[in-house]
Amino acid sequence: MSIAAPASPTAGWLSRPAGSPWRPLVLSRRARERRRRNIIIGSAVGGLAVVLLGLYLYFFTQLIKGAVGPSTQPQSVSRAVLEALPNDRGTGLFFVLIDASGQDAAFRGSLSVSLREPDGAVYHTTRSVTPQDFRILPSGSLLEGRLGYEVDIPPSAWSTPPRRGNPALIVLGIAPVDGPPISYTGNEIFP
Repeated sequence: MSIAAPASPTAGWLSRPAGSPWRPLVLSRRARERRRRNIIIGSAVGGLAVVLLGLYLYFFTQLIKGAVGPSTQPQSVSRAVLEALPNDRGTGLFFVLIDASGQDAAFRGSLSVSLREPDGAVYHTTRSVTPQDFRILPSGSLLEGRLGYEVDIPPSAWSTPPRRGNPALIVLGIAPVDGPPISYTGNEIFP
């Protein structure tokens, strides 16, 4: 039995020979273009859906975290700074606590603050602190926009007022009710 070659190269593939039980899946040029276009559009829509889902989950978890409030499990002091308070109200000690994931944190417990100047001037206070005492620090501060705590030190709190530009030793003792104590020692310059 001999098989004759089709008259044109595509004639045997695009048309079904009479009596043939099968037909190979060969698409016309228009059908191939339509199929390719549908695959591209489907991929683009699927990719966009994945990106939108990722953005939704990212912002949703941020909203939940913000609604729950800041962490109350501080691990360390991120930064402590001394700044001049407006209207000659004295000196402000601002500090920010962070939790294990590096997010700003608050705490409930006891706070001990000591500020020493080389000339011998010392300021010391101990107070109870709650998470509600922490706030977003004001603009103009080095820690602007972060959740932190502010200790206002009026000029009358010093036996001899500190001199501007002198170094200061900051010692913080933080004793949370539900966690390990934290201590911090740092050097700053009096504003």
